[in-house]
Amino acid sequence: MPPQCYRCQEFFHHSRFCTRAPKCLKCSGGHLTSECTKSAKAPAKCANCSGPHPANFSGCPKNPINTKPSKNKPTKNVWQERAAARKENKKQPTPSFAEVVKKGMNNNSLDAKEVMTQMAQMMSHWNANGLKNNLEELKECIVDYDPDVIGIQKTHLRPADRVSIPNYTCHRSDRTIYRGGGTAFFVKNSIRHPPHAILNVSNTFENSSVLIQIGNNSKITVACIYRPPHGSINTTELDATLNHSNKVFLFDDFNAKHPSWNPGKANTNGNILCNRAVASALDIPAPDTPTHFNTYHTNAILDIGFAVNLSHTEVFTINELSSDHNPVIFDFITNNVLPPILRTLKSTNWTKFQEIIYHSIPGNPQIDDLDLAVQNFTSNISNSISASTSTRLLNTPHLRLPENIRELIRAKNRFRKLWNNTRYPPYKREVNALIRQIRREIQEHKNRIWKIFLLALNPEDNSLYNLHRKFSKRHIPFPPLHGPGGMAYSDFEKAEAFKDTLAVTFQENEEPYCDDKIEEVENLVDETISTTSPHARPLSLPLPRSEARLKNCRIERLQAPIKFLI
Repeated sequence: MPPQCYRCQEFFHHSRFCTRAPKCLKCSGGHLTSECTKSAKAPAKCANCSGPHPANFSGCPKNPINTKPSKNKPTKNVWQERAAARKENKKQPTPSFAEVVKKGMNNNSLDAKEVMTQMAQMMSHWNANGLKNNLEELKECIVDYDPDVIGIQKTHLRPADRVSIPNYTCHRSDRTIYRGGGTAFFVKNSIRHPPHAILNVSNTFENSSVLIQIGNNSKITVACIYRPPHGSINTTELDATLNHSNKVFLFDDFNAKHPSWNPGKANTNGNILCNRAVASALDIPAPDTPTHFNTYHTNAILDIGFAVNLSHTEVFTINELSSDHNPVIFDFITNNVLPPILRTLKSTNWTKFQEIIYHSIPGNPQIDDLDLAVQNFTSNISNSISASTSTRLLNTPHLRLPENIRELIRAKNRFRKLWNNTRYPPYKREVNALIRQIRREIQEHKNRIWKIFLLALNPEDNSLYNLHRKFSKRHIPFPPLHGPGGMAYSDFEKAEAFKDTLAVTFQENEEPYCDDKIEEVENLVDETISTTSPHARPLSLPLPRSEARLKNCRIERLQAPIKFLI
C-alpha cells in the first residue's frame, strides 16, 4: 500500500511535513478527522473521488494501486515552456541602470526588481556525484540558466582528467589519496578571477577558492567546500575561511542538518554550523525545498551557503541534471554591472614572440640594476605576447545537443521530480532507464560527428596530415612538484612552489662565517684554475667525431636513473 497523508488524504507523503489544507477522512470536510462530528449512521464521502466510502478505502479509483502508470509521454512540458519564456525575456533589450532610475523618478516609484536585475550576479552550486558522466547535461543547463559562477562538489576527477566548458575557466582541487570527493569552480571568462588558495592543507573538508574582482574595488572570495559525512567540522579551518576577506561566500555541502534550514533533527555538524553562524551573525542562505534525495532516507537540505557582508535576493533549486543532489542557484547583489562574454579566440605566434624577446631583452645586467632589469624583463614579456598574439571573433553559436536528446533530458527531469515528490518505484526505474538512454544517445551523437569529420578530411589541403600529426604526437603529462607547502598540481601552485623554494635557497648565510671553510674553497678554486691548460677547447666548439662517439659509448654504459628533488 502506498503511504497516505491523514491530513489532506493525498498519497506519497507524510502528514508531518504536509502544508496543504486539511480534509476529513470520513466526510471530506475542510477540517481534521479528529474534529469530525459526523455520526456513524451518516454515509461517508471520499475526499479524493467524492465516492460513498472513506478516503482510505483500498478500492478507491484514485488510489495508486488501482491505476496503471501511463507509458505514453505527456505532450505538454512545463519546464520546456518555462525555458522558452525565459529565452523570450532574454531577447528583450535590457535597459541601463540610469534608464531604470530615470523611469522610476518620472513615475514617482522605483521598481526594485528591475534595479536588482541590473546588479545581480547568479551563482550556481551542484553536488555532481561524478562530473565526467554528466558534463554534457551540465553544458545544456548552463546554456539555459547562464550562471556567472559554478561550484561543484564530488567531481570524482583525477589530476590527469581534462574537463572544459566554453567561455568558463576551471579551478579545481582533486582528491589524490583515493577516488571520490573533489571540488571545482567554473567562472566566466569575462570576470577577473585569479586563483586564490585559502587553505593549502585541510583535515576536515575539501575546498577550491577564487577571488572574484568586480569593478575597481569590489572583491569577493568564493569557496566551494565538500565535507564527507563522517567526523566533525574543524572550527579553526572554518574561521580561517570565513575571515579571509571582507566579502566571502561559501558553496558548501558539509552534510550538516539543523532545523534552521532542514526540517527534522539536527546532527553534530549542523549544531556546529548553527552555533558559529549565531555567534558571528553570519547569513546562511538555503533553499526551502530538499536538495538531496535518497531512496532509503528522508529528503534533506544539505547544499547551503555561508555569506559574509553579502546580500542575496533569491535562493532556489532546479530539477535538472543526473545526480542525487539538485542544483542550487543563488542570486546576489554586487552593485556592479558584469562585463559581457567576449566570444574571441586568441592565437600566439611563438616564433615571432621568440624574435621579439631576442632583440628586446639585453643580457648580463649590473648588480645594482637588478630590480630595474626584473621590471623591464616582465614588461617586455607581456608586450611581446601582446604583439605576437592575434585575436579572431567567433560568430558561431554554441553547439547544443540534438533536439531528441534534449527531449529525453526533459523527460528524465520530469520523472525525476515525480519520484522526488512521491517515491513511487516505477518512476525511479524510469529515471534510471532514461539516464542510460541519454548517455547512449550522447555517445552515438559524438560518434556521428566524428565520422562526418573523418569523411571530410582531404590529403590535398593538409587536413589529414594535421590530424595524423596531432594524434601521433605523444602527450606527456606534467607531473606534480613537491614544494614546501605540499604537492603542487596546477600552474599557479607550481609557480608558488618555485617562488618559495628560490626564496629559501638564495639567502645569505648566517653570521659568524666559517673562515676556514672559505679559505679551503678559495684554495680549491685557485688550484683548479692554475692546473687548467690554456689551450683547452672552448665549451662552445663541437667535439671531434671520434671523441663524441667514445663519449656516447661511455654514457650508455653508465646510464642510470637520476632523481631530482625540488
